[in-house]
Amino acid sequence: MAKRARRTKEESRDLLTAAAAELLKTVPADRITVDAVAEHAGCAKGLITYHFGNKQALIDAALDRMSAERISSWTDCLDRAATIPDAMDATWDLLTAESVNGSPGGWSSLLFSTDQRDSSGVAAFATALGIAYNSLAERGGLDARLLPGEVGWWLASTIVGLGAALGSGADPGEIRSAYMASWLGMLAIAEQSAG
Repeated sequence: MAKRARRTKEESRDLLTAAAAELLKTVPADRITVDAVAEHAGCAKGLITYHFGNKQALIDAALDRMSAERISSWTDCLDRAATIPDAMDATWDLLTAESVNGSPGGWSSLLFSTDQRDSSGVAAFATALGIAYNSLAERGGLDARLLPGEVGWWLASTIVGLGAALGSGADPGEIRSAYMASWLGMLAIAEQSAG
């Protein structure tokens, strides 16, 4: 029987962080156990202690991973959109896909839990969204009146709030209408560029 190749330290940390992030989509952080993460990752629980020292450090790494993935998926979606209507539709599709896989709930619950409170993840998300939106507005011939931070927070709060509503079973048709209304509000503030 062939021996399995040993993982590097980075590969092991990544495997454990990914397993924790996946579990956090459906299980609150205070209910995650080292045993559950190890079982989900298919490895010994001693690896968690070796690589992270304790459960909280693993949860922190999982939060960082979830934040980076969320920022990347949303900014990529906005950057790929050829037009503003394309961006509205593509980001709606992303929001509904996220609500199915549980990532917004896990991410939000971690960011806002009593023992976690990490507003830097939301701030980074808002900043990245603001920059991507302004780039999209420029491509669409609009001159955004809102600063990247302002429009970023507008989008972030819309995404987090409506994503949570979708995840909790709210009517998707009503949520889509609210989502599109938020976009229209941002666009109403923008003015057409001269020329």
